[in-house]
Amino acid sequence: MPSACFFARLLPSLFAFALSVTESLQANNGESPCNEWGRCAQTCVQNWKNRSLVECGCVEGFRLDSNRVSCLPLDPLASYLLITTSAGIQQSFVESKGESHFLYSSNTLTVAVDFLLNGLKTTVFWSDINTDKISAGEVVEGRLKDVRTIVTGGLESVEGLAVDWIACNLYWVESRHQEIEVSRCDGSMRSSVVGDVRRPRALALDPRVGFLFWTDWDDENPRIERSYLDGSSRKVIVNVEEYSNLPESLPNGITLDYAVNRVYWIDAGSGSIHTVKYDGTDHKKILHLSTFSKPFSMDVFGDYFYWTDITFSSIYKAHRFSLNASQKVVLHSSNTLYQAAIVHPSRHPTYNTTNYCAYNNGFCSHLCVMGDGRPLCMCPYGLQLGPDKRTCKDHEPLVLYQTKATNIVYFAFTRDPSRWIYPPVKLHATAFALTYDSRNEILYWIEGRTIKRHMLKTYTTEVFAKFGSLVKLTALSLDCLSGNLYIGNSVQLNSEIRSQISVCATGGRYCSNLIWDSVRHVSGLAVDAVNRLVLWMERERAAADQDLMTVKAAHLNGSVTWTLHTWTCPKNAAMKGFDVNPLREEVCWSDANRGAIMCVSYSTTANFSEIILASGGSPGHLLFTADRERLFYSPGNGSLYSVTYGSHNAPRLVWNGTEPLGYLKHTSADDFPEQRTSRHPCQQLLVPCKGICLPEENGHRCLPLGGSDTLLVFLQNHRTVVYPVGSDPTVPPLLLQAEFSEMPLDSIHVLSAEEAVVFSSRERLYRARIDGYNVTPVATLNNTRVTALAADASSGLLYRAVFSSHGARIESFFLNGTGVTVLVDTDLHRVNALAIHPSRRLLFWSDAGQWPRIERFDLETKERQTIVHEELFQVSDLTLDLEHDLVYWCDLGTARIEQARLDGTGRTRIGLNKGPNRHYSPVSVAVFQSVLFWIDSTYSGGSLVMFVKNRHPQTSTWSRFLGPNMSHLQLYNRHTLPYVNESRDMYSSNLNPIMSCRGFCYNGGTCSAIDDGSGGPTCQCTANFTGPRCQFYAAYIYNPPFSDEEPADVKIIVIPVAVLLSAFLLMLVVAWVKRRRAWQSTAVSLSSEEANPALAARMIDSQYETSFSDNVLLMGTNMAFEDTEQSPGNGNMFNGLASLPRKPLATILKGRWQHPV
Repeated sequence: MPSACFFARLLPSLFAFALSVTESLQANNGESPCNEWGRCAQTCVQNWKNRSLVECGCVEGFRLDSNRVSCLPLDPLASYLLITTSAGIQQSFVESKGESHFLYSSNTLTVAVDFLLNGLKTTVFWSDINTDKISAGEVVEGRLKDVRTIVTGGLESVEGLAVDWIACNLYWVESRHQEIEVSRCDGSMRSSVVGDVRRPRALALDPRVGFLFWTDWDDENPRIERSYLDGSSRKVIVNVEEYSNLPESLPNGITLDYAVNRVYWIDAGSGSIHTVKYDGTDHKKILHLSTFSKPFSMDVFGDYFYWTDITFSSIYKAHRFSLNASQKVVLHSSNTLYQAAIVHPSRHPTYNTTNYCAYNNGFCSHLCVMGDGRPLCMCPYGLQLGPDKRTCKDHEPLVLYQTKATNIVYFAFTRDPSRWIYPPVKLHATAFALTYDSRNEILYWIEGRTIKRHMLKTYTTEVFAKFGSLVKLTALSLDCLSGNLYIGNSVQLNSEIRSQISVCATGGRYCSNLIWDSVRHVSGLAVDAVNRLVLWMERERAAADQDLMTVKAAHLNGSVTWTLHTWTCPKNAAMKGFDVNPLREEVCWSDANRGAIMCVSYSTTANFSEIILASGGSPGHLLFTADRERLFYSPGNGSLYSVTYGSHNAPRLVWNGTEPLGYLKHTSADDFPEQRTSRHPCQQLLVPCKGICLPEENGHRCLPLGGSDTLLVFLQNHRTVVYPVGSDPTVPPLLLQAEFSEMPLDSIHVLSAEEAVVFSSRERLYRARIDGYNVTPVATLNNTRVTALAADASSGLLYRAVFSSHGARIESFFLNGTGVTVLVDTDLHRVNALAIHPSRRLLFWSDAGQWPRIERFDLETKERQTIVHEELFQVSDLTLDLEHDLVYWCDLGTARIEQARLDGTGRTRIGLNKGPNRHYSPVSVAVFQSVLFWIDSTYSGGSLVMFVKNRHPQTSTWSRFLGPNMSHLQLYNRHTLPYVNESRDMYSSNLNPIMSCRGFCYNGGTCSAIDDGSGGPTCQCTANFTGPRCQFYAAYIYNPPFSDEEPADVKIIVIPVAVLLSAFLLMLVVAWVKRRRAWQSTAVSLSSEEANPALAARMIDSQYETSFSDNVLLMGTNMAFEDTEQSPGNGNMFNGLASLPRKPLATILKGRWQHPV
């Protein structure tokens, strides 16, 4: 009974309470008053007695204001703005009233910024668009210290950046690559979070709940998206155009209010600030900017918004809980301001949070990120997550594709193109002929005359090779197993365009010409590394409106070339996607205009087949790639389809796309069978090839630099040219690097022992590899030109002859340019050539003074001696035969090539300047054992000539028409260093002849020597080789029957004859004109020499101009008409007139002067 009374008394109170709650809910439309905008600045608790009332609170670091709504920071001076500018990073305290100073000054463009608080230490992270880096530094006493690069490579435009302050991970937006990436705070474990973002701009994250937010400027659907911190559960939370009054909305800066879990963004198109909850609900437009142009970023702190405007270079603030609040300029700067971030503990709250990645890395094998109440595992680039969602493994085959509009290459999974296994690579608009090394994960491509490569593991791009202006690159392919790059190219050689296929080792970058015989324009190139074949497509004009297409194949070493298929097509018809399928042993290409893929087998049958694809897409953009038994293709609309070989089923859609593709590659075709790769000859080498490893049927061949052990180097129009010396005289010149081949040179010298050259250009000395790699300055000479160079490999010294206004001198110095010593500086006019005998320690040179001479200088005794001075006119070059101790020189004045002993005795002419051994204008000479090479500037239009002992000189077809301006012939042989060492030992000690046979004979030659000191080793060569050490192909020095009537170049005959004939005709015309004038003078004048030979004598008034009548009157004054026997007193009245003083002619004509009778 008492309990009944108690409930009876309590019932009115309960009824009153229920009534008040009902009224409160009705007043708030059924919502809690805490949901009312601006009711509390931070935390809100509803009053349990009166549900229409709330109690406001503040998070850590703040206190409640007297208005019981706002929150104020406990320490106002503890908060400040981090500002990125065009000149560095500035700091401005919130209460500083417009004052700021630089934490970090630079000449680069810092854009995105965030921070990490760790106790008393503050670490600042920022992006630099000019240097494409993300850096970090510590704030120490108002300055950034310990500045370091965190992330580099694969970055182009990082416009947004955020730090996960709980797990210490760094997130950023790569706007141009259209992705969001993540790494640890030290830059390691870099990975892709979200790909296929159309136009990402800014991002923000809340690691407490594991959410990532970003803005997207997509033209069709500008939006704000959200995902977990590993990129999963991606969704659109705001379609911005729904809340904008303008059609072009640009959601730009974004930030979060961690106290109430709301997203804020600033719209650069409409100039407004909006907010929604984390799930995208409860949208509110807070503020319309009264003054705006390009608002870029925003942040919230306390009761205020802070935002930047790029155009006005200012930071503004406004009260965020007052509609249309007044807007105030906080800071104005002369530098462009980009982002302003508030540094305060409340911006990275740590209360009531748990770091799920702290214990055992969240049980992840690599990267752990925060999830919603759990850890999430991710894998760095190059790996993918295994089935257990914790362990990373090697990635599966990829699809590489390049979009034509953006020229960006993506590396995606076949099943999910939005998940990228590597960062995208931005290419230049001129890039083409992409090829991928799946074993080393390197992308190669052609860009103009340059071959570039991008290392996916290190995110770095470099120039692999850059060739000269005479080279045009047309195709590219890669042999992954051998590590060789095959290059289709065309070279302009003596006004002729020659096409060829070259090969370069990707490791040492050694290059050589491989296939050049009957090669036309190479438009496609592919390598089958398993079957060891290189295949290519040639195009040439067959008719006015048709092209002849040919598909050919050859072994990887360039041997046994054969034709697979030939057909004609309309002129300039697009043939793309030249690719091989090693499993099916066929090569395919696409006819984009017909929408078909054509394949031909390169097995014994060479069957041809054609696959007609469904229409659709853009004509001319059909691409395909092989995947074992499947074919992937894109019809030109960006979508990807797959079809099975030999199947009549409809193509299967792999993914939808919006942009046409410029390149497509599936890497599964490079998954070579293990049994084939393990037996690959270039994979089993214990010592790597110093050159290019080419697989052969029964092993491998190490192709040296340039494809030959011997190279001829000379200057043509002051540019370097290098020709290989081998069995085929039609071999084209070596492809040289542009920096080397395009540089005008004064002189050059080969360092055979180091595969290098030293050369001079204007007033500087350089050093480079013989093919032009690694051009390095050695020394600078002020107002001095180098005229000749020589090198001593045994002592490591270089010798140079220089010429300046002070005269000529000869110096020695080390290879690094130091230790300069003047050897000779007197009685020198101009040194044209230098040569060094290392073992004899003798230096030779030619001097082109008033009395030309050849001199030598003993480097030990410092004795100078003239060895040749007679019958020298213009010695343009000299060289030494180290094996026989002979000096050779060529004289332009006498058109001779001569030799002598080292002391000048035994002078002998090598050849005559007439007959079969003729050489008209030898300008440079080089000798190698039994062969003498020289350059003739007039013979066959300028040519390279070789002379073998007891044989006629042979001019190779590839060496004709080089022009007259050639000089500085040098000979490189990679066996020179062993030979120099042997020669030095032979001259300095009693070397055992039997021991000297080791390595003496080349190319299978048999060495023999007598152990009595009577002579050196001799070689018995095989049938295909000749020379004292079997170093030359017999076919190369084979001399066909030679006659003086050998067919000469028409230009060499016609041009001189035409000139002589024209000169002869001109002389006839001139003579005729003179004779005609003489005839005319004879007809009217008695004073002409033809009419009166006596007039040839001197006239007394010959210095005056006289008329016809004057000549008649004065005719008697000519002494030729006098009678020599008559006395001076008798005879004509005009006698003795010549002896009278001369008067002006005008006086004579006026009669003022009379001759005495």
